[in-house]
Amino acid sequence: MIAPMLVTRGHPIVFEFVPELFGDLIPDAIFQLQLAELPGFRRVVEMFVTDHLSIGGVTATLLLALPLFILGSLGVRSIGIPLMMVALCSWKTAPPIRVCLSLFVILGCLATILIRVTPIDFPRAYDNSVWFFAQSKLIAWVFVGEALRRMFQSGFRYAGVIGTSILVILSAPGAVNFFAEISDDETIRISRKDTAEVVEYLAQEAHPGAVVLSEDEGVSIDLLASTSIRVPFQNIFAISFLPKKDILEYGQELRRFWVEWGVGGFRAETAAKYDVDYIVALSPRTGATAAFSNDTYHVYPTRSLILGAQSPRKDLD
Repeated sequence: MIAPMLVTRGHPIVFEFVPELFGDLIPDAIFQLQLAELPGFRRVVEMFVTDHLSIGGVTATLLLALPLFILGSLGVRSIGIPLMMVALCSWKTAPPIRVCLSLFVILGCLATILIRVTPIDFPRAYDNSVWFFAQSKLIAWVFVGEALRRMFQSGFRYAGVIGTSILVILSAPGAVNFFAEISDDETIRISRKDTAEVVEYLAQEAHPGAVVLSEDEGVSIDLLASTSIRVPFQNIFAISFLPKKDILEYGQELRRFWVEWGVGGFRAETAAKYDVDYIVALSPRTGATAAFSNDTYHVYPTRSLILGAQSPRKDLD
């Protein structure tokens, strides 16, 4: 099945919905957890790698890999599964909203497992069917809350407190570990400091709607997220919003710009085409003075480059 999602510059962006059992989700999870050498999981991996169905592989997938994948993906939200099953089994008497939400969670999971959703021009691109499961996981929290409510209303006085405490204990380690790893990464911390300085400088100096061409995509992302500054092209999810022809054209043009910049050239026509006001480069430009510099980035007003004039240097404290 194909579905046109929107029309951009006269070209429809078409997505295709392709049946694909499990995709790469389950084998990827098995490899990440280093379970591929265990007997049951080995059959699953062999089936996916060789693309050859076998009774042992299908059985191991349905009885072992798939249930563990769903439980592992849902995490503590799994405690809401019994309530979903009760709602579906008693759909004639259960509140309609509970039945609807239960179906939403289950069908979202099945959609991610059974189909691949990609732009028709990029069939092996990021599989957007994962968003069905992501939404299911969000709604699954409703049933977790329902389970906790029942604990608080049970005859045992401290059941709700104990259940909530266990929920927090099981949920917190993953988040704490994620932030701990980021805070320990010296490269990321230095890079973010330098990026923040550039973003702060441009937020102060550039007028609203100014266009900034950055050699580092991270600067472009932060500018779009925290300022009113624009960028000529941002590749995140571009395939979902732009025709393939435009993406290739933008990419080639900007690559040529930075290749020439690296050897001392300056493609003024590219800067003029996208109305670029500032350029953020990773390497300094010989013969020109940056308006702002730090250990990583160098900012040049486009007008000074075109006119061959040097702008005054300004550094943040």
